[in-house]
Amino acid sequence: MPPGRFRIGKSFTFEVGHRLPGLPPEHQCSRQHGHSYTVEGGGGGRAGPPPPPPRGPPPRPPRGGRGEHGPPRGAPPPGAGPPPPPPPPPPTPPTPTRGGRRRPPPPPPPPPPGFVTDFADLRPFKNFLDTELDHRNLHEVLPAEPTSELLAQFLAGWFIQHVQPLGIPASLYRSDVRF
Repeated sequence: MPPGRFRIGKSFTFEVGHRLPGLPPEHQCSRQHGHSYTVEGGGGGRAGPPPPPPRGPPPRPPRGGRGEHGPPRGAPPPGAGPPPPPPPPPPTPPTPTRGGRRRPPPPPPPPPPGFVTDFADLRPFKNFLDTELDHRNLHEVLPAEPTSELLAQFLAGWFIQHVQPLGIPASLYRSDVRF
């Protein structure tokens, strides 16, 4: 596979109601109505295939090993399987700083080879949409006139303020409305 730059995204949907009172009374959008919105967020960057396996002849057994006559001394018997992985390190607690404020936890580790972002990192955004917007009246949520454009701007602001500071290499890049 050729390496390259990719943008990978995840779609989230929610339903909201609103009206646009600044429009003339005969305009359909001046009355209460609803829409289904789809918002896409994700990450972009370089994602290449994992490194290829080494080429060439198989490595020679280390000195003192038993080579063709069996496994090296101290090696597990054939069929025993790989050793168990080491336990994960304990979580790092936030560090107190001046004024009693705490530093945020360290950013998550980079995604594994072949990834540009881990979709699970977008869970805070999904939770926000589900708890604060889905099946709500936008007049009770948005700090401005509830147009589709201002909703997209509001969502981008929330994403920048709440998701990007976690060190997640992701962005909000699309908002669609269905009538």
